[in-house]
Amino acid sequence: MIRPHMAATLSLITLICLIAASSSAEEIQRRADAPKPLSPEASLRHFHHPDDVRVEIVASEPLLADPTAIAWDEHGRLFVAEIHGYNLEGHLDVEELNKTGQLDEVVRRISANSAAQEAAEKETYGTVRMLTDSDGDGRMDRSTVWADRLPPCHGIVAARGGIIAVGRPDIIFLADRDNDGKAEVRETLFTGFEITILERSINNPRWGVDNWIYVSAGREGGEISGPHLKKTVSIGASDFRFKPDGSAIEPATGRNYMFGQTMNDWGDRFVTPPGLYAIPIAQRYLSRNPYFPTPSVNANAASSNRLFPTSQPHPWRVERSEQKEWNKYYSDRYGSSEAAPNGFFTAACGQMIYRADRLSPQYWGNHFCCDPAQNLVHRSLLRRNGLRFEASRAASEQQSEFLSSTDQWFRPTNLSTGPDGAIYIVDMYREIIEDYSAIPRYLQQQYGLIEGKNHGRIWRIVPKDKPALPKEKLADATIPRLVAELSNANAWQRLTAQRLLVERADLSSYPLLKDLAKHGKTPQGRLHALYTLSGLTALEPVDTKVALSDAHFAVRFHGLKISEHWFQQHPLIFEAALKLTNDPDVRVRLQLALSLGEIFNESSIQALAKLAATDGEDSLIRAAILSAVPSTSNDLLEAIAGQLIEQSGDVGSAEKLLHPLAAIIGARHYDVEISRLLVTVASTLKNHAEQQTTCLTGLLEGLDRGESRALDSTKGKESLGHLLTGKSAEVRRLALRVASVTKFTESKEMQAVFSKATADALDNSQTL
Repeated sequence: MIRPHMAATLSLITLICLIAASSSAEEIQRRADAPKPLSPEASLRHFHHPDDVRVEIVASEPLLADPTAIAWDEHGRLFVAEIHGYNLEGHLDVEELNKTGQLDEVVRRISANSAAQEAAEKETYGTVRMLTDSDGDGRMDRSTVWADRLPPCHGIVAARGGIIAVGRPDIIFLADRDNDGKAEVRETLFTGFEITILERSINNPRWGVDNWIYVSAGREGGEISGPHLKKTVSIGASDFRFKPDGSAIEPATGRNYMFGQTMNDWGDRFVTPPGLYAIPIAQRYLSRNPYFPTPSVNANAASSNRLFPTSQPHPWRVERSEQKEWNKYYSDRYGSSEAAPNGFFTAACGQMIYRADRLSPQYWGNHFCCDPAQNLVHRSLLRRNGLRFEASRAASEQQSEFLSSTDQWFRPTNLSTGPDGAIYIVDMYREIIEDYSAIPRYLQQQYGLIEGKNHGRIWRIVPKDKPALPKEKLADATIPRLVAELSNANAWQRLTAQRLLVERADLSSYPLLKDLAKHGKTPQGRLHALYTLSGLTALEPVDTKVALSDAHFAVRFHGLKISEHWFQQHPLIFEAALKLTNDPDVRVRLQLALSLGEIFNESSIQALAKLAATDGEDSLIRAAILSAVPSTSNDLLEAIAGQLIEQSGDVGSAEKLLHPLAAIIGARHYDVEISRLLVTVASTLKNHAEQQTTCLTGLLEGLDRGESRALDSTKGKESLGHLLTGKSAEVRRLALRVASVTKFTESKEMQAVFSKATADALDNSQTL
């Protein structure tokens, strides 16, 4: 029998035990509203897409996990790049935090603790798998780990009979020379890329038509070295390109802030966020004149970042948007679209321009871009408008997307056009795709961060009613067939054939390539033939002379690029190039301005002056012209000034070049150049006060860059003296400032002139 006081004691003990149990660092419970994964067959039923296409599953777990990119080699084999350890540091951090039983609800964006980062780094690595379809039904059924424990692998490309894998801090060449299904060759081509957050790593290598491989830099840079480089190369936080044998690497125009890049048939590069593209001025041109501010390396073709997903946003995104403090935090720092639960681009990546004819013609040249956070693939129509691009929605997709899914685990991260002309989608297929630090920490604790780490899928978009194409294998193709493939409608075929022709270096291809470059039926074929000859070092001046008169604008401007080094030695090539000052396409005229910077003579200066007069209103044309005259700015300025006199003050848009040309001269701080400019301003332009003012303003801007020096030239002093006593008060004022900066005021013989000029400059009654 239990007495009353004993019962009370037992009740107290029970209560104490319950309290103790409830506070013993109980694990945080996972929320019940987290979306669940679907089988590939079930997920397939959740897609929304146009009626003229269908979606097929190509591969799924357990054959692959966390895929980031795919590539086919010349044997038709499909390789998959994987990263392992995505969001692992955040997972380890909140896993430890959850042991406290406390939710961290402080409003801020925070990285994982150093211990979690260090532990995660050890298990963050890349894998390259080879997938095989052994029964020919179009779905992969066998997976081989071809190379493992690589740096986190954000992209692969076929080259030299193997695969080049890209991932910080290295770019590695892999090959299976003994045909045992494993890559025993592992050669580091380049190293030194800085390690940053995993989702912003160097990524998406893509073959260009010019025989270089282009890579998106994310937010990385570094001092890059390699066994085949003669010296370390500074990349900086920019995109870059490299040679597949590791012999060269250099910055490329354009800055990719996220993941993915794509190119059109003519070599224009599109980066992320969506709508951004690299300006059509190669980095080597921009860097040759350090004395003028270069334009932004990116331009924007998009007019909106609105999206129309069919899925529901993940519950964490909904809750973050509804929490006022969190919503304000993200709105203030990243914009309202980032704070919204969905409906806007927030995770754009893996874009692709469709460059094949497998799908209907309406899709050729369209820009496709993934947004894995919203479970969709967006399509844009691209239109070239002069030197720029404009992107717009298709009429049938004004409030919908090309491909969307109601499966919240569908995470498309990359797109490729396959050898069969289909669109392939790389799907990481996981619950959460966002970088963990973007998620409120208390929601990380309750939803987790790595669910789906063993999942991954590859989908294929094909025409609805067309049969599958046979597998393409070019490895054993004859030379005539490879040359013929350079005109294939599918860019994969063209680029692969070009690569193989360059790698084989077979002399029998030369006459076939020369004939194609001259008589090819498509501009793509003629362009690939030119660059194949270039890659074989078999290109001759006569080949480029033909290209300079080609009917297609892209062949003409690429013809200028690959012939400019011959301008000096081959006058006929230079004369053919000069004729393009009147080319009907502004893209060709832009390239001509760039190429003219590779030679200096009277003809090149006059051609630049003419381009300045006809196209100088355009900022890109001005940048191209200025890049061409780092040490010859006076020559061009004098040519423009001479035209000004000859044409009674009307030189079109060339006047817009006077200020920046004078600034370049000032920034160089060479006495002889500054004096020469002052002579032009004081004599040639003596009756043109407005243009004198423009030149002197530019000169002062340039002189402000760097340390001032005394003006020693007698002619310069005389010209400055004339300007100090001229009719225009504004010219006198500016000349006085130049005199001060160049220490002209310290000249004893000019004190009288200086005194008079000072008085005139301060006289408010003076007029222009």
